[in-house]
Amino acid sequence: MVALAGATGVRLGLMESSHREWSDEAVDAEIASPGRPALMVASFQHNLAAADLFWLDLVQRIGSAEAGAPPPARLLLNRAEIATDLDPKYFTVYYATAINLTVYSKDAARSDRLLLRGQEHLPNQWEFPFLLGYNAYFLDADPGTAADYWLAAAERPGHPRFIVALASRAKYQSGDSFGAVALLEEMIPNLSGPARNDAELRLKAFQSEPTLAAYDEACQRYRDAHGRRPPDAETLRVEGYVELPAQDAYGAPIELDDDCRARTKYIPIREDEALRNVGRVGDEPSIEDHVVQ
Repeated sequence: MVALAGATGVRLGLMESSHREWSDEAVDAEIASPGRPALMVASFQHNLAAADLFWLDLVQRIGSAEAGAPPPARLLLNRAEIATDLDPKYFTVYYATAINLTVYSKDAARSDRLLLRGQEHLPNQWEFPFLLGYNAYFLDADPGTAADYWLAAAERPGHPRFIVALASRAKYQSGDSFGAVALLEEMIPNLSGPARNDAELRLKAFQSEPTLAAYDEACQRYRDAHGRRPPDAETLRVEGYVELPAQDAYGAPIELDDDCRARTKYIPIREDEALRNVGRVGDEPSIEDHVVQ
Protein backbone atom coordinates (compact mmCIF):
# COMPACT_ATOMS: atom_id res chain seq x y z
CA MET A 1 0.00 0.00 0.00
CA VAL A 2 2.89 2.33 0.77
CA ALA A 3 4.39 1.68 -2.64
CA LEU A 4 1.06 2.21 -4.34
CA ALA A 5 0.68 5.47 -2.46
CA GLY A 6 4.09 6.41 -3.76
CA ALA A 7 2.96 5.67 -7.29
CA THR A 8 -0.08 7.84 -6.72
CA GLY A 9 2.24 10.55 -5.51
CA VAL A 10 4.14 10.39 -8.77
CA ARG A 11 0.94 11.01 -10.63
CA LEU A 12 -0.07 13.91 -8.40
CA GLY A 13 3.40 15.39 -8.24
CA LEU A 14 4.34 15.23 -11.90
CA MET A 15 0.83 15.69 -13.27
CA GLU A 16 -0.78 18.06 -10.82
CA SER A 17 -2.17 20.06 -13.76
CA SER A 18 -5.26 17.83 -13.80
CA HIS A 19 -7.48 20.74 -12.83
CA ARG A 20 -5.48 23.51 -14.47
CA GLU A 21 -6.73 25.10 -17.64
CA TRP A 22 -4.97 23.58 -20.62
CA SER A 23 -2.59 26.06 -22.18
CA ASP A 24 0.47 25.86 -24.40
CA GLU A 25 2.59 27.18 -21.55
CA ALA A 26 1.38 24.52 -19.13
CA VAL A 27 1.90 21.78 -21.67
CA ASP A 28 5.37 23.01 -22.66
CA ALA A 29 6.42 23.00 -19.03
CA GLU A 30 5.69 19.30 -18.66
CA ILE A 31 6.12 17.97 -22.19
CA ALA A 32 9.01 15.60 -21.53
CA SER A 33 8.67 12.34 -19.66
CA PRO A 34 11.34 12.10 -16.93
CA GLY A 35 12.26 8.73 -18.46
CA ARG A 36 11.85 5.12 -17.40
CA PRO A 37 14.71 4.95 -14.84
CA ALA A 38 13.40 7.95 -12.90
CA LEU A 39 9.82 6.73 -13.10
CA MET A 40 10.77 3.27 -11.86
CA VAL A 41 12.37 4.81 -8.78
CA ALA A 42 9.53 7.26 -8.19
CA SER A 43 6.90 4.52 -8.48
CA PHE A 44 8.73 2.29 -5.98
CA GLN A 45 8.83 -0.41 -8.67
CA HIS A 46 5.02 -0.38 -8.90
CA ASN A 47 5.37 0.89 -12.42
CA LEU A 48 2.39 -1.01 -13.85
CA ALA A 49 0.01 0.50 -11.32
CA ALA A 50 1.46 3.94 -11.99
CA ALA A 51 1.06 3.40 -15.74
CA ASP A 52 -2.62 2.67 -15.17
CA LEU A 53 -2.98 5.92 -13.22
CA PHE A 54 -1.49 7.94 -16.05
CA TRP A 55 -3.72 6.16 -18.54
CA LEU A 56 -6.77 6.96 -16.41
CA ASP A 57 -5.63 10.58 -16.23
CA LEU A 58 -5.40 10.67 -20.03
CA VAL A 59 -8.87 9.12 -20.43
CA GLN A 60 -10.37 11.60 -17.98
CA ARG A 61 -8.86 14.52 -19.85
CA ILE A 62 -10.30 13.32 -23.14
CA GLY A 63 -13.67 12.58 -21.57
CA SER A 64 -13.96 15.92 -19.76
CA ALA A 65 -13.00 18.05 -22.76
CA GLU A 66 -15.73 20.21 -24.16
CA ALA A 67 -17.23 19.12 -27.47
CA GLY A 68 -15.00 20.20 -30.31
CA ALA A 69 -12.17 21.15 -27.95
CA PRO A 70 -10.07 18.05 -27.20
CA PRO A 71 -6.99 18.34 -24.97
CA PRO A 72 -3.87 19.64 -26.72
CA ALA A 73 -2.09 16.95 -28.72
CA ARG A 74 1.13 17.65 -26.82
CA LEU A 75 -0.59 16.95 -23.54
CA LEU A 76 -1.97 13.61 -24.75
CA LEU A 77 1.41 12.59 -26.12
CA ASN A 78 3.05 13.53 -22.82
CA ARG A 79 0.68 11.39 -20.75
CA ALA A 80 0.99 8.48 -23.19
CA GLU A 81 4.78 8.60 -23.19
CA ILE A 82 4.94 8.63 -19.39
CA ALA A 83 2.50 5.71 -19.20
CA THR A 84 4.53 3.74 -21.75
CA ASP A 85 7.82 4.60 -20.07
CA LEU A 86 6.31 2.96 -17.01
CA ASP A 87 4.98 0.03 -19.07
CA PRO A 88 6.59 -0.17 -22.54
CA LYS A 89 4.18 -2.92 -23.63
CA TYR A 90 0.97 -1.05 -22.75
CA PHE A 91 -0.74 -1.57 -26.11
CA THR A 92 -3.96 0.26 -25.25
CA VAL A 93 -2.13 3.49 -24.48
CA TYR A 94 -0.22 3.49 -27.76
CA TYR A 95 -3.20 2.50 -29.88
CA ALA A 96 -6.00 4.55 -28.33
CA THR A 97 -3.92 7.72 -27.97
CA ALA A 98 -2.61 7.47 -31.52
CA ILE A 99 -6.17 7.15 -32.85
CA ASN A 100 -7.20 10.23 -30.87
CA LEU A 101 -4.21 12.20 -32.18
CA THR A 102 -5.08 11.13 -35.73
CA VAL A 103 -8.84 11.57 -35.77
CA TYR A 104 -9.43 14.51 -33.44
CA SER A 105 -6.15 16.42 -33.41
CA LYS A 106 -5.19 15.46 -36.99
CA ASP A 107 -1.62 15.46 -35.75
CA ALA A 108 0.21 12.87 -37.84
CA ALA A 109 3.65 13.70 -36.44
CA ARG A 110 2.74 13.01 -32.80
CA SER A 111 0.57 10.04 -33.71
CA ASP A 112 3.43 8.57 -35.76
CA ARG A 113 5.90 9.17 -32.94
CA LEU A 114 3.75 7.15 -30.55
CA LEU A 115 3.03 4.41 -33.10
CA LEU A 116 6.72 3.97 -33.95
CA ARG A 117 7.47 3.75 -30.25
CA GLY A 118 4.77 1.10 -29.83
CA GLN A 119 6.03 -0.81 -32.86
CA GLU A 120 9.51 -0.93 -31.32
CA HIS A 121 8.22 -2.57 -28.14
CA LEU A 122 5.40 -4.63 -29.70
CA PRO A 123 6.73 -5.54 -33.15
CA ASN A 124 4.05 -8.16 -33.90
CA GLN A 125 1.06 -5.83 -33.61
CA TRP A 126 -0.40 -5.17 -37.06
CA GLU A 127 -2.30 -2.15 -35.73
CA PHE A 128 0.80 0.04 -35.57
CA PRO A 129 1.86 -0.12 -39.23
CA PHE A 130 -1.81 -0.02 -40.21
CA LEU A 131 -2.34 3.31 -38.42
CA LEU A 132 0.99 4.63 -39.70
CA GLY A 133 -0.28 3.89 -43.20
CA TYR A 134 -3.57 5.59 -42.42
CA ASN A 135 -1.72 8.71 -41.29
CA ALA A 136 0.45 8.68 -44.40
CA TYR A 137 -2.56 8.31 -46.69
CA PHE A 138 -5.16 10.56 -45.11
CA LEU A 139 -3.06 13.16 -43.29
CA ASP A 140 0.21 13.34 -45.22
CA ALA A 141 -1.18 12.69 -48.72
CA ASP A 142 1.51 10.07 -49.31
CA PRO A 143 -0.08 6.90 -50.74
CA GLY A 144 3.31 5.36 -51.57
CA THR A 145 4.42 5.41 -47.94
CA ALA A 146 0.96 4.24 -46.89
CA ALA A 147 1.32 1.23 -49.19
CA ASP A 148 4.66 0.32 -47.60
CA TYR A 149 3.22 0.49 -44.10
CA TRP A 150 0.14 -1.52 -45.05
CA LEU A 151 2.29 -4.21 -46.63
CA ALA A 152 4.26 -4.35 -43.38
CA ALA A 153 0.97 -4.77 -41.50
CA ALA A 154 0.11 -7.66 -43.81
CA GLU A 155 3.18 -9.51 -42.52
CA ARG A 156 1.96 -9.48 -38.93
CA PRO A 157 -0.37 -12.05 -37.39
CA GLY A 158 -4.06 -11.29 -37.15
CA HIS A 159 -4.12 -8.53 -39.77
CA PRO A 160 -7.47 -7.80 -41.48
CA ARG A 161 -8.14 -9.58 -44.72
CA PHE A 162 -8.32 -6.38 -46.77
CA ILE A 163 -4.76 -5.17 -46.04
CA VAL A 164 -3.13 -6.49 -49.23
CA ALA A 165 -5.87 -5.06 -51.47
CA LEU A 166 -5.66 -1.76 -49.59
CA ALA A 167 -1.88 -1.59 -49.98
CA SER A 168 -2.10 -2.32 -53.69
CA ARG A 169 -4.64 0.43 -54.19
CA ALA A 170 -2.43 2.96 -52.40
CA LYS A 171 0.51 1.86 -54.55
CA TYR A 172 -1.61 2.32 -57.66
CA GLN A 173 -2.66 5.78 -56.53
CA SER A 174 0.94 6.73 -55.88
CA GLY A 175 1.47 6.45 -59.63
CA ASP A 176 2.98 2.98 -59.62
CA SER A 177 0.22 1.18 -61.50
CA PHE A 178 2.54 -1.51 -62.83
CA GLY A 179 3.93 -2.10 -59.36
CA ALA A 180 0.43 -2.40 -57.93
CA VAL A 181 -0.52 -5.06 -60.49
CA ALA A 182 2.78 -6.89 -59.98
CA LEU A 183 2.28 -6.82 -56.22
CA LEU A 184 -1.12 -8.47 -56.46
CA GLU A 185 0.04 -11.02 -59.00
CA GLU A 186 2.87 -11.96 -56.64
CA MET A 187 0.76 -12.03 -53.49
CA ILE A 188 -2.39 -13.78 -54.71
CA PRO A 189 -0.86 -17.30 -54.93
CA ASN A 190 0.12 -16.99 -51.26
CA LEU A 191 -3.31 -15.84 -50.09
CA SER A 192 -6.43 -17.86 -49.37
CA GLY A 193 -10.08 -17.39 -48.50
CA PRO A 194 -11.56 -13.88 -48.30
CA ALA A 195 -8.11 -12.21 -48.45
CA ARG A 196 -7.42 -13.85 -51.80
CA ASN A 197 -10.86 -12.91 -53.06
CA ASP A 198 -10.31 -9.25 -52.11
CA ALA A 199 -6.94 -9.21 -53.86
CA GLU A 200 -8.33 -10.84 -57.01
CA LEU A 201 -11.16 -8.29 -57.14
CA ARG A 202 -8.72 -5.42 -56.77
CA LEU A 203 -6.50 -6.87 -59.52
CA LYS A 204 -9.46 -7.00 -61.90
CA ALA A 205 -10.28 -3.40 -61.05
CA PHE A 206 -6.75 -2.36 -62.00
CA GLN A 207 -6.88 -4.44 -65.18
CA SER A 208 -10.15 -2.73 -66.10
CA GLU A 209 -8.81 0.80 -65.91
CA PRO A 210 -7.17 0.94 -69.39
CA THR A 211 -10.44 -0.21 -70.98
CA LEU A 212 -12.48 2.30 -68.99
CA ALA A 213 -10.06 5.09 -69.90
CA ALA A 214 -10.37 4.15 -73.58
CA TYR A 215 -14.15 4.46 -73.35
CA ASP A 216 -13.81 7.82 -71.57
CA GLU A 217 -11.80 9.16 -74.49
CA ALA A 218 -14.03 7.55 -77.13
CA CYS A 219 -17.14 9.01 -75.51
CA GLN A 220 -15.64 12.49 -75.61
CA ARG A 221 -14.78 12.13 -79.30
CA TYR A 222 -18.28 10.90 -80.07
CA ARG A 223 -19.83 13.83 -78.19
CA ASP A 224 -17.57 16.31 -80.00
CA ALA A 225 -18.61 14.81 -83.33
CA HIS A 226 -22.35 14.45 -82.68
CA GLY A 227 -23.07 17.07 -80.04
CA ARG A 228 -24.46 14.49 -77.65
CA ARG A 229 -23.39 11.54 -75.56
CA PRO A 230 -23.63 8.11 -77.23
CA PRO A 231 -26.71 6.08 -76.27
CA ASP A 232 -24.52 3.36 -74.78
CA ALA A 233 -20.94 2.10 -74.64
CA GLU A 234 -21.57 -0.62 -77.23
CA THR A 235 -22.35 2.09 -79.79
CA LEU A 236 -18.77 3.32 -79.46
CA ARG A 237 -17.43 -0.12 -80.29
CA VAL A 238 -19.84 -0.71 -83.17
CA GLU A 239 -19.06 2.66 -84.76
CA GLY A 240 -15.31 2.18 -84.47
CA TYR A 241 -14.50 4.70 -81.77
CA VAL A 242 -12.92 1.96 -79.67
CA GLU A 243 -11.94 -1.65 -80.38
CA LEU A 244 -12.02 -3.09 -76.87
CA PRO A 245 -15.14 -4.98 -75.72
CA ALA A 246 -17.56 -2.81 -73.73
CA GLN A 247 -17.04 -4.62 -70.45
CA ASP A 248 -14.70 -4.61 -67.49
CA ALA A 249 -12.42 -7.42 -66.38
CA TYR A 250 -15.23 -8.81 -64.23
CA GLY A 251 -17.37 -9.20 -67.36
CA ALA A 252 -19.80 -6.43 -66.39
CA PRO A 253 -21.00 -4.10 -69.17
CA ILE A 254 -19.64 -0.56 -69.29
CA GLU A 255 -22.05 2.32 -68.73
CA LEU A 256 -21.41 5.98 -69.51
CA ASP A 257 -22.47 8.77 -67.17
CA ASP A 258 -23.44 12.30 -68.21
CA ASP A 259 -19.80 13.40 -68.02
CA CYS A 260 -18.65 10.63 -70.37
CA ARG A 261 -17.08 8.66 -67.55
CA ALA A 262 -17.07 4.91 -68.03
CA ARG A 263 -18.23 2.86 -65.05
CA THR A 264 -19.61 -0.59 -64.28
CA LYS A 265 -21.63 -2.01 -61.43
CA TYR A 266 -18.37 -3.33 -59.94
CA ILE A 267 -16.43 -0.11 -60.51
CA PRO A 268 -18.74 2.80 -59.69
CA ILE A 269 -15.76 4.87 -58.48
CA ARG A 270 -12.70 5.27 -60.69
CA GLU A 271 -9.18 5.28 -59.31
CA ASP A 272 -8.57 8.97 -60.02
CA GLU A 273 -11.78 9.79 -58.14
CA ALA A 274 -10.78 7.65 -55.15
CA LEU A 275 -7.45 9.50 -55.15
CA ARG A 276 -9.28 12.62 -53.97
CA ASN A 277 -9.48 11.09 -50.49
CA VAL A 278 -5.70 11.17 -50.17
CA GLY A 279 -4.78 13.81 -47.62
CA ARG A 280 -8.28 13.97 -46.16
CA VAL A 281 -9.45 12.65 -42.82
CA GLY A 282 -12.64 13.19 -40.88
CA ASP A 283 -15.22 13.37 -43.66
CA GLU A 284 -14.45 10.24 -45.66
CA PRO A 285 -15.91 6.73 -45.23
CA SER A 286 -14.19 4.26 -42.96
CA ILE A 287 -10.92 2.97 -44.30
CA GLU A 288 -12.42 -0.42 -45.12
CA ASP A 289 -14.73 1.29 -47.62
CA HIS A 290 -11.77 2.16 -49.80
CA VAL A 291 -10.74 -1.42 -50.47
CA VAL A 292 -13.15 -2.68 -53.13
CA GLN A 293 -15.71 -0.19 -54.34
